[in-house]
Amino acid sequence: MEISVLIALLKQGKLINRSSWAIFIITALSIAYFAPFRFAIIVILLAFVLLIAQTYYALHIAMDYEFFQLLQNESPSIENLEAFDQILLKHKLIKNLEPDTTRSLDSRIAGIICLVKLQITYLVLQVTLYPLLLIMVLCF
Repeated sequence: MEISVLIALLKQGKLINRSSWAIFIITALSIAYFAPFRFAIIVILLAFVLLIAQTYYALHIAMDYEFFQLLQNESPSIENLEAFDQILLKHKLIKNLEPDTTRSLDSRIAGIICLVKLQITYLVLQVTLYPLLLIMVLCF
């Protein structure tokens, strides 16, 4: 049951990512239309940096989504967790994993919650940035 709830939470990462892209496009087009060229370039680059940061977390969340889908189909055994950790370590997607250690399911859940919070934080920054910049452009 717990894994099903996590999968549902991770699935929302895709919606957050799409929303972030939509906000970026609206911000870029609006600022490009209303702002002077130099200011528009700076603002669009700032919005793009926020978008890339959010997308980075979205990619991690998508990978966790797939992993937990696999875990739901199989039992979350130590062997499955170890194998997954070794693959992540091999491709340098995780750091500081001691040899012959396996992260617990609780540790993974805490990591997922942290990733989702970070992704939402970047989305909130984007949502906050857009009206502030538009007001700034229209007032000056």
